Amino acid sequence: MISNNSTLKSPPVHNFVKITKEIHVTRCFKKPSKEQTKENKVCETRAFRASGSGVLVDLVNGHATVLSAGHVCTSNGTTPVEDKLYKFSWVENLSILTSKNKTFRAHIILAEQATTKSADLCSLIIPEWKPDVVGLKIERKLPKPGEAIYYMGAPLGIYHPPTVLLIKGIYNGKINKYNTSISAPAAPGSSGSAVLSLNNRIYGVVFAVVPSFPTATLMTSYEKTKNFLERTQKTLELFILQRD
Repeated sequence: MISNNSTLKSPPVHNFVKITKEIHVTRCFKKPSKEQTKENKVCETRAFRASGSGVLVDLVNGHATVLSAGHVCTSNGTTPVEDKLYKFSWVENLSILTSKNKTFRAHIILAEQATTKSADLCSLIIPEWKPDVVGLKIERKLPKPGEAIYYMGAPLGIYHPPTVLLIKGIYNGKINKYNTSISAPAAPGSSGSAVLSLNNRIYGVVFAVVPSFPTATLMTSYEKTKNFLERTQKTLELFILQRD
């Protein structure tokens, strides 16, 4: 167990990124009136923003790749498509904020949200980012119940580069093959944070918390996270081959 007086050894804070998802939703009347058409009020666009956390990972040399939670990266069609009066369309943009207070556009490599057949994971590529730190790797074996863990995150959007919140906790155990329980304070914005061993290697990704008891936190299972990173690496290598 981590005591309040224990010290983390060289936490890789420069690998942390805050992710911002901006959704521009356009709503148009299906049958606008002549007045609405004349006044150019047929459609209106609104912007919505949400933030989460992520971490730079070491997969393919020369390509900045970030691991996060699936719902941080994409709405997965939760935006309404149409109703009786309106039809909807939307565009999603992703960006990351690095420890050097630099903002870059991000693009999805793979993304899946929590279901009965998948874990809540996402991988991003940031073509313009040339980081001067090495990305993190997956831990060599899964943790044991009672093992100390921690994560770097931006709960409630709190992030002051290069200072990131370091949240200590305990690994509780597996819930099923996709989800794992940890005891660590979390809040909206913590999603996507990589849960790390004291060796600064990845165990999984924070993706949910019990609102009424915010230290009861869920992360993706070690096995599914490891498999997702392997699939991301293969996808990225294939993309590079096709481009070359």
